[in-house]
Amino acid sequence: MFCYLLLLHSNDCIISTHRLSTGEELFQLGKSKHQKI
Repeated sequence: MFCYLLLLHSNDCIISTHRLSTGEELFQLGKSKHQKI
């Protein structure tokens, strides 16, 4: 049970960091597009 909870927690961490990185990429993309205009 404890291992299962740990696994869920690590998955949650991976998902949140993935969201953070994709959000950062989208922000950078928007910035570069704005600069080109």
